This record gives sequence, C-alpha cells and structure tokens, in this order.
Amino acid sequence: SLPVDFMAHTGYWKNIKTVTKHTPHIFFTTLYWLWFDINLTKSECELVGGLVINAGFLTFPPWLHTLFANGALLRKANGAIEAHKKLFSKYGGDKLDRVNTYCDQLNIDQDIGLMCTAMGILFAGGQAHFEKAVQRYSINKEKEKKLFKSNPLGYVYEIARLKDNIPNATNIANKQHKFTILDKEYIFPENTLISSSLAVANEDKKYFNKPMEFDVERGDNYGHVMTFNCVDTFYQKQNWDKLKTAPRFCPGHDTAFLMLKTLIQKLHTL
Repeated sequence: SLPVDFMAHTGYWKNIKTVTKHTPHIFFTTLYWLWFDINLTKSECELVGGLVINAGFLTFPPWLHTLFANGALLRKANGAIEAHKKLFSKYGGDKLDRVNTYCDQLNIDQDIGLMCTAMGILFAGGQAHFEKAVQRYSINKEKEKKLFKSNPLGYVYEIARLKDNIPNATNIANKQHKFTILDKEYIFPENTLISSSLAVANEDKKYFNKPMEFDVERGDNYGHVMTFNCVDTFYQKQNWDKLKTAPRFCPGHDTAFLMLKTLIQKLHTL
C-alpha cells in the first residue's frame, strides 16, 4: 500500500476533486514509486502527468506527422521519451543496470534499450481504469469500500473488464478464418486485417452472466477477460507457454493490476 504521506507535497490527494484533476500525475508518479521506491518531486510529478498525452502521437503514420506542422507532434512524442529516459537514468538503479546488461548480451546499443524502456513507461496502461474507480467512488463511497473489501481481486477485475484501456485489438490473419457473426458465417481470407472489439468481448453473455452489472464475485469467469489484449487465463503462471503463442499480450499485466489495487486502496482513504 502507499504511504500515508505519499505525494503529500503535491496536494493531489486532498479530495476527490483534486484526484480527478490530476489522475495522470498520480498514476505515473505511483508507477515510479512501485518500480523504483522513490517519490518524485512536485515538478517531476507535473512533468510525467503532462507527458502521457504524447504517447498516441507515436502511432501516427509518417504522412500524418508531415501534415501536422511538419513533424511537430512527433517531436513532442520524442521529447516525452527523452524525459522518461532521464528519469529512468536518475532513479533506475539496479533496473537500469539490468537493461544495460541485456543490451550488451544482445549486442544492442544501451541508449536504444533505454529508449525502449522509456517508451514502455510512456505507454503504461491503467489510467482509464483508475479514472473509472474514482468515478464510482465519487458516487457512493461506502458501497465501493464494501465491495472492494469483500473481494479486492474481483473488484479490480470488474473495473478492468468494464473499462478498457484499449477498446480494440488489430491483427493480420496468417491463414483463412471462418467467423460466425449474428448467426451468419463469414469467411476471411489470409492477410485480412482484423480489428477485434475487446470491449464487446468483455460483455459477452456467453462468458459473463448479466455482463453490464458490476459483480465482484464472478470467480473463474475472469479467465475470459480480454482487457489486456488476450484471454486473461494465459497470464496465469501455469499457462505461460500458451502466452508465448498469443498474437498479442500485455507485458505489463501484473504491474497494471498491482497499480490499480494500490491506487484504489489509497483512494478509499479519502
């Protein structure tokens, strides 16, 4: 759990209103605390909270960057990466040493490894989940405290199930596929670009009884949650071999869960 005085120097945890206003600042400052056991300065909190908006710019195609002020958005995104590189270099400690060691083993330039790490931090998911938790808590504090206390893991899963960071996952079919959509069968040839709705999958009545209800006692059904880019059961230790075969998965799955649980615990003290 977070210390009682965590981020006290910022005033961000004063009340629900300040938490809502500074959600990205709180989220990324907590990430640094969990990973590096450090409390960022207020100026660093303000910095990391303002960087998250630049993550999406990295996904834009070159022609779009040229269209928008001749690469201005790309320069902003690269600036965000550089900022996280500096923070990781400052606070990374043994984790920075491990990144450098892996780079040396794989004959990769250490600065490239540092840049990839910074991009991983910039793209860290879970902020939308925390925003959903804050929204629910602002409506009925006692109810949310009771639900979370009764089943913390189930509560986190429900937040994640009903609020996706990434609503869609895309992939290119490496062979012909048949899909049944609304009781009608369709054939998609090899190399078809497929966009799958994770949000709809998380509300599938086949796997979730009364899917639109917030129910922290769904038990084993959480193995079907698709929030983290593949079925959640693959993240269980006994299924790691299957995880390696998944077309997509989230390497930050466990960190995201720990983050959300830690933030909700802190939120429920307000």
